[in-house]
Amino acid sequence: NQPALDLLHQGFTADYCEVPCRSFYTQYPHFAKFRVLTWAITADAYTRSCSGDWPGAMESCLDGLRLGADVPHGGVVISMLVGIAIQNIARPQAWEIVPHLSLEDAGVAAHRLETIMARRVPVADILLEEKWSMESGLVELFQKPDWLTTLSKAWELDEKEKARLK
Repeated sequence: NQPALDLLHQGFTADYCEVPCRSFYTQYPHFAKFRVLTWAITADAYTRSCSGDWPGAMESCLDGLRLGADVPHGGVVISMLVGIAIQNIARPQAWEIVPHLSLEDAGVAAHRLETIMARRVPVADILLEEKWSMESGLVELFQKPDWLTTLSKAWELDEKEKARLK
């Protein structure tokens, strides 16, 4: 996994910003790759902790927390949820490492964590991007001659869901 982790660290030198979502048909295949990358990060943390490299293991966990903090930048609600999921993968292992850190190593980790926390995107920014995404999606939809049929089909409930609501 080292080439992928090296590429991640290279990417951390630049700011991440999600491509604006301006269609209901936007897909996010890269989010699945972020999850795989997060598992590689936690595997690296585990490997380092097994060899007694507690500061290195914590750095790896903090890489996961940083990735989770960066993913929502410029994105809609799903981006925020993916960021939360990434952090939820990395966080438990970090807690297991904390008791093994020296005072100095804990201070370094705490300082990095503070900088990661400062990178968080305000929820208001995410909701504003979500609003713009929905507005753009509706404009796109309304430009189609069969927009009403498309919209009503999107809202149709399948038989199972109708039975559940009765």
